[in-house]
Formats: sequence, structure tokens, C-alpha cells
Amino acid sequence: MEWVLHDRLLRAAVLRAHVKLLEPLRIGTGRAITLTSPTDLPVLKMKIEGKVVPVIPGSSWKGVFRSTAYLLAPLRHLGHKPCTGLAGKGESALCFDREVEGMGKLSEFIDRIEQGEEPGGRELAAKIIMERACLLCKIFGSVSYASHVSFANSIPLGEFKIGYRTMVALDRRTGTVAHGKLFTPEYVEPGATFSFELRADNLPNYALGLLADIIEEIQAGRIRIGGFKSRGFGRISLTNITIDIYDFAVGGRPEELKALDKFDEDAKIRGEPWSKHEDAIQLLSNLREVWIKVAPKLPGPS
Repeated sequence: MEWVLHDRLLRAAVLRAHVKLLEPLRIGTGRAITLTSPTDLPVLKMKIEGKVVPVIPGSSWKGVFRSTAYLLAPLRHLGHKPCTGLAGKGESALCFDREVEGMGKLSEFIDRIEQGEEPGGRELAAKIIMERACLLCKIFGSVSYASHVSFANSIPLGEFKIGYRTMVALDRRTGTVAHGKLFTPEYVEPGATFSFELRADNLPNYALGLLADIIEEIQAGRIRIGGFKSRGFGRISLTNITIDIYDFAVGGRPEELKALDKFDEDAKIRGEPWSKHEDAIQLLSNLREVWIKVAPKLPGPS
């Protein structure tokens, strides 16, 4: 169960891919009216090697993955109710901010264990996190618990085109056009390709399988990214997928992904997922099977 702690590296998995835009993409920065711009809703941009380009921030990817994981959990009969990822109080509070009888806040109790103020050491800390925290907080982190996954900013790979479209706002009450409320958002035209990189440290195979399940939903077009999804924006496809895994126990790429806790199961690695898209897809499928099988047995807060 030591994978839930952050004091040592067991293995690292890095998934890279190309993001092909099948529909317009808008990751915005909010309203910004200028005299020289054709739009009042620009896309998020950053300067790279002297060129200003649109970007999909890693925070957007993390939001997409966590929110999708929350939707998939009931479908996979996860053995407990996960956190929404939004801070709250009482039963709606994130796992590590909840009060536990005899311990106070879970995060504070874990801190006291790690500082030697409570008996039990790292073994007790791992046990409590496994039993008291939901799977999504274990994977994606919480206010007081570091994430096991990180996402790089996605930048264009080659040429891209910026588009503009004048739209009308809708009256939420009547469902009809709200007169006099026009706006012109900026977006990236379909056809552009962006980079993608996800790194997962110390995740068991079933947690990697949950990430694979999310990727499956993205590939199927059921999950979109960015804004204006209901207006035909945000559908993408991941191509040229590779998965490079380093096992620190064997000091290199493993021949098989061993289980990391008593709930986990081994996952086979076929071919060279670090260089061949087809082999990476097969590994994702194997991991997804582990996730679907193991999910109902996983512990967490009731």
C-alpha cells in the first residue's frame, strides 16, 4: 500500500500523444475588449520561442480527467463514493479535509504520523489513506495531498489557424435568443495538432486503468475539452500514443506491470508501447480490464 505515500519512487509511467482537433477548440481567458482585436473572448496563448501560440494548459487536462473519472466511477461500480474534487464542508468535504473520529482532520492526523507525533509510522499512514481517502483523491490529489498524476501544457505541433464566430446568447429561462447580446469568441480551427503528455508516478494498475478508461471515452467522442461543447466545439482524437514505463525496482522498463497492492492485479506488456501506437493501445486495454474488474473491491470512505 506504500504507493499512496510520496516518500519514494516505485515506478513512473509517461504517456505521450498527438491531439488532433476534430472540431473547433476554445480554451479561453475570459472577456477582453480591445480596439484592435476582432474578438472580445480570446483563447489562452503563450509565447514559445518568440512566437505566440494557443495552448491547452495542463490544468485543463487534469480537470477533464478528474471530472470524467467522477462520472465513470458509478458505471464501474466503484466500492465507495468518490469526492467531486470541489471543496466543501461535512460530507461534501474532500477526503483529507474531513473530520475522522478520534483523529481530527485526516490530513492533520497524517502529518502528525509523518512527524513522529503519532505511533505507527509510514505503514499506518498508508493504511489510513487507503481506507479513508477516495480513489480520485488518491490519484489526482487534494488540497493537502499531492497528486500522483501531472499534465504538461499542450502546444501546437506545426501550423494552426485561429477562427472567429459571432454568436448570440440564449435566454436560460425561455430557451430563445437573448436580443442584443452578441459575442465573438476566438477559437483554434479543426485540423491543428497539439502535443500531449501525462505522467503518473507510483499508480497501481487499476488506477492506470481508470486513466485508460478516460482516454477511451475521449477517443469515442463522448468527452470533449474546452468551452462551447454544446455548440459543436471540443471533440479531439489522440494519435501516435506511446507509453514509457520505468520500474525503479528492476532499474528499467519492466516486462510486466506487477500489482502494487492487495487489490491490484498484474498487467501484461505486449511489444514496445514506448515506441508503437498499437502496442500502447493494447497496454491501455489490458490496464482498463484490470480497472473494471478491481473497481468494485476498492476501499475508501463510506
